[in-house]
Amino acid sequence: MENWLKMFASTWYVWLLIFLFWLVGLFLPKIRGFFGEKSVAFFLSRLDPAKSKVLHNVMLPAGSKTTQIDHIVVSNYGIFVIETKNYGGWITLYFHRGFYHQGRLKS
Repeated sequence: MENWLKMFASTWYVWLLIFLFWLVGLFLPKIRGFFGEKSVAFFLSRLDPAKSKVLHNVMLPAGSKTTQIDHIVVSNYGIFVIETKNYGGWITLYFHRGFYHQGRLKS
């Protein structure tokens, strides 16, 4: 038992690196999503404020639940609803039972 403790104590940095890689892998989709939404928000902030109004992170009631929309642009040219994804591949949208659902086709 004492040999195991000595070995663990002498290689603590390896175990720390393994733990950190696991932790980053666990939260990577959220991190990528955050930066994807912020980059779209940056480009939308460059729109002319006299011609458009931009709303971010809009929560709407949907029956007994809520739904979240990343960006809404209201302009002279129309109303644009933008759902930000930081994925590779194709994203599909389909309507089922009164709601839009999204799917992902990996490339």
